[in-house]
Amino acid sequence: MALTFTIREVDGVTVVKLDGRITLGEESNSLRIKLKDLINAGKRKIILNLSDVTFLDSAGLGTLVAAHHSAVGRGALLKLCHLGADFCEKLQITKLATVFDVFYTETDALGSFSTPPAYCLCPTCGQPSGPPLPRWSPWARWDEQTCGNPACGARFSIAHSQKPENVAPISKLSFPTYENEHIEIQPGSFFRCLIVGRLDLFASSALRKSWESIPKPKRVLVDLQRLSEVSEPGYAALATLLADQEDDARAVVSLEGLSPRQSAMFPQTPPFYRRSNEARAALGYASDTPKWLARVKVSPLSS
Repeated sequence: MALTFTIREVDGVTVVKLDGRITLGEESNSLRIKLKDLINAGKRKIILNLSDVTFLDSAGLGTLVAAHHSAVGRGALLKLCHLGADFCEKLQITKLATVFDVFYTETDALGSFSTPPAYCLCPTCGQPSGPPLPRWSPWARWDEQTCGNPACGARFSIAHSQKPENVAPISKLSFPTYENEHIEIQPGSFFRCLIVGRLDLFASSALRKSWESIPKPKRVLVDLQRLSEVSEPGYAALATLLADQEDDARAVVSLEGLSPRQSAMFPQTPPFYRRSNEARAALGYASDTPKWLARVKVSPLSS
C-alpha cells in the first residue's frame, strides 16, 4: 500500500496525516520529498499525524530523523503525534526519544506552538530528557523519560501531575546493562536498588551511576532477588558502594531469593542479610529519606 498524505492548515500550522507504511523504498522517498516541498513552500510549523501509519521500519525512522534535522536547519519545526506503541518502543530502543517533539494527540501538538514545552532534567547528569512535557495538559501520558545524553543512558518515570510545576516526582529510574537486564532504583521510605540480571564489570558502571542518582542522605536497600550471576569485579563494585559512608549514608543488602550457591558468594554478615525483613529492620526507620524530584526547565518558545 502506497503512503498517502492528507494536508490541512490549522491556525498557521501544517498538519500532515499519513496513511500506510513508511518503509525502505518508495514510501520513505515520497515522505522525504513531501516534507522537502512543504519546507520549500515556506511552511515552518509542521505536524505529522501518524495515527494511520501501519508499519515503520528502520529506513522510515531514518527518513524522519533526516527530515527533522533538515527542518531545523531551515528554521522549521517538525512535530509528531499519535504514535503507536511499536513506534514509541523504537524511539526508546534507538535513544531517539529526545530528538523529536512527540505528542499524544494532535491537539497537544498544535498547542505546543503557542505554549513552550518543559523538559525534565536527568537526575543523574542534569541534561534535558525527552519527550517534552506539555505544560497545557497533565503529565500522565508523558511519564516515561529518556536522558538526552547518550553517555548517561538513564531512563526514568515521573509521577502524574495535574498541575505541572518546576519539579516532578520521580517514581522509578533505571540504567540498562544487557538485553532485558538493568539496575533499577525505586523511591519510598528508603530507596530500593533492584539488580536485574548480571552484576559484573560491565554492569558495575550502571550500578555506580544508579547509586550516584540517589539523593543524600542515602538510605538504600539493595535487592538481589532477580540477580542471575555475579563476578568478582561486580561484587567489588557493590562492596565499594556499601563502604561509602559519606553524608551519613546507610545501605543494606537482602540476599533473599538467591539460590544457596549464589548466596554463598556473599558474606553472611552485616550489611548482608539472608532475609529481606532483616535487612529492612537493620536499615531502620529512615525518617530523613529525601523526596526524589527531577527539575523541570521550560524551553524558550520557538517562533
